[in-house]
Amino acid sequence: MKTPERTTLPLDVLEAATYNPRTISPKARKGLAMSLKRFGMVQEIVVNRRPDGKFRIIGGHQRAEVMRAANETQVPVTIVEISDSDEHALNLALNSPSVTGTFADDLLTPILQRLAIDDAVLFADLNLEDLLKPLETPAPNADPMMGALEYRIVITCVDENQS
Repeated sequence: MKTPERTTLPLDVLEAATYNPRTISPKARKGLAMSLKRFGMVQEIVVNRRPDGKFRIIGGHQRAEVMRAANETQVPVTIVEISDSDEHALNLALNSPSVTGTFADDLLTPILQRLAIDDAVLFADLNLEDLLKPLETPAPNADPMMGALEYRIVITCVDENQS
């Protein structure tokens, strides 16, 4: 396999993969836009240099669209030259929880609590509240066949006077 090349390309030369199975909700798109505005493009868009010389996006479709909407003209990219089959597999692997892992709740929760206190606006803008998952335990006296969930809300105050 050829070593990936890291560079910057004009957004208008990047083609979206018509097969890309990823979608994004308006709420998530807004959160992504806020993240890119706050932190910049810290993760390159992955593209496949096609035999015809075109660059097809493998990973980063949503970031590319948000950058286009923000009238950006250049983006950092990682260029690979791989087969169609490998391109499809990489497209899936870049976003699959099966290979990217999950959050450890015992480590995630304190970070989320701290961010909610330290920068409530950023916490909301990045939709971080969505990372607070329900505990999958049956509610008392719940019908086990109904799959009832119990939800927990954690509120952390700096001191007893904080409302």
